[in-house]
Amino acid sequence: MNIRAHEKYIKVTPKKMRFVVKSIKMLKPVDALARLNMVQNRSAKMLYKAIKSAVDNGIAVHKISAETLSFAELKIDEGVFLRRMRPGARGMGRPYHRKTSHITVVLEVKGKQTMVQSQVKETKKIKEPDVIKEIVKEDKESKVKVTK
Repeated sequence: MNIRAHEKYIKVTPKKMRFVVKSIKMLKPVDALARLNMVQNRSAKMLYKAIKSAVDNGIAVHKISAETLSFAELKIDEGVFLRRMRPGARGMGRPYHRKTSHITVVLEVKGKQTMVQSQVKETKKIKEPDVIKEIVKEDKESKVKVTK
């Protein structure tokens, strides 16, 4: 079972992002989040956000505990270039590109799949007593509001 999360059009160059990814790729996602939280880097904050989103998807949607997850794929791709101009010689403009990144996080389950107890909710319908139903019906007929 694969759990995916994507972050697109991040205004950090892919080269800077890949530098941070090398240090966390072999860790578990939970450990990677702890390490990224300590790194003072803009790309680390963006990676933290993407990995956290994937882990939360696994917990909420697939009911899997975070400790059983591992990285199947952690990929940084180039995004679109923002074309900008810089002043050049003889009053001309020199073009340059502001690079953007796309992050793809794919998690897989290692070992046993365990259900998260806090996420599993059994819905039980509470039956209303017949006395309350009769009082409500009588109030509708008499058109008088009764508050409890």
